[in-house]
Amino acid sequence: MKRDLARLSHDGFDLLVIGGGAHGLAAAYDAAQRGLSVALVERDDFGSAASFNHLKTIHGGLRYIQTADLKRMRESIVERRTLARIAPHLLTPLPFLMPTYRKVTRSRLAMRVAFAIDAVVGRDRNAGVTPRLHLPTGRLLSRDECLQKFPDVRARGLTGAALWFDYQVRNTDRLTLAFALAADAQGACLANHVEATGAVKEGSRIAGARVRDRLTGEEFDVRARVTLNAAGAGAGLVMGFLGHQAPFPLLKAMNLVTRRSMGGPALASSTDDGRMLFVVPWEGRAVAGTSHAQELAAPGDSGVSAEELLHFIDEVNQAFPALRLTPGDVALVHRGIVPAARGRKGLGLEGHYRVRDHAHDGAEGAVSLVGV
Repeated sequence: MKRDLARLSHDGFDLLVIGGGAHGLAAAYDAAQRGLSVALVERDDFGSAASFNHLKTIHGGLRYIQTADLKRMRESIVERRTLARIAPHLLTPLPFLMPTYRKVTRSRLAMRVAFAIDAVVGRDRNAGVTPRLHLPTGRLLSRDECLQKFPDVRARGLTGAALWFDYQVRNTDRLTLAFALAADAQGACLANHVEATGAVKEGSRIAGARVRDRLTGEEFDVRARVTLNAAGAGAGLVMGFLGHQAPFPLLKAMNLVTRRSMGGPALASSTDDGRMLFVVPWEGRAVAGTSHAQELAAPGDSGVSAEELLHFIDEVNQAFPALRLTPGDVALVHRGIVPAARGRKGLGLEGHYRVRDHAHDGAEGAVSLVGV
């Protein structure tokens, strides 16, 4: 794979993808293997922003039962299965353990119902998947079993635990690179460090994008029948030059990589205000997350202040008192900018991906994809 800027500037394409994160690369790979001519530009490096900074897990949508969004749950199960089929060498089954209490939404009854729904909606979760990656349905553990596996759990009101399985991606860079190489092998033309700066128009139609090579400063047009905006935190800026002027709120989100080793299952527990956090074993350490700020962020503002770090450490200790996490235990802060939504409890993470056809804005030929 190489940056073929001559081809980018001279060829016409069926699809131009702006953004080389998880969504953009997957879209480029999918389109290329369907026989479309595809170009992709990424202003930094492939998968260098929010696509790198996450919990390293591939979940099957169990959380969506809380909002009765079975359609999205089904989508998550199918996509998890697809990834297990096409990239089995990068995935490992990972058990998750969540204590149950008398609180209705965290009770044994609630989780029994959730697992029953999951068993039906995900009845074909292992179809076509190599046996090594087969995932069993979730089950409940007794109080004693929970205390054996999770001895430092808050015992007051404890009724047991819920145990389920998802996948872990130990090396997210390899997954990103796999999508890029697979798209390239199917004939896609990919270039990192190339930034989209404006739209190429034919009348009211979007016919590609004006781009700038950030390594040399060279500017040129990339022409395409359809332009897909998958620019992540920069999607709002790209939407602007595609003709859709609308608020695009963003939040800073972060995960912490600890210096301590951690084995066994991933753990799930709630903060004092009811938000769910996870601690996931990873490469002899642990990743805790995800936290998000309560103030809007700019697209490039992914830095984390000492105050924000200490606040998150406090949240982790609320959810997992036995960790007794201190700033000295933090080896790395994974941070990124993610779409935000305003709900009853204030700012929060956007709950649904969005796809917008800009033909509705008078800019036919452009589509924006905003993932979560």
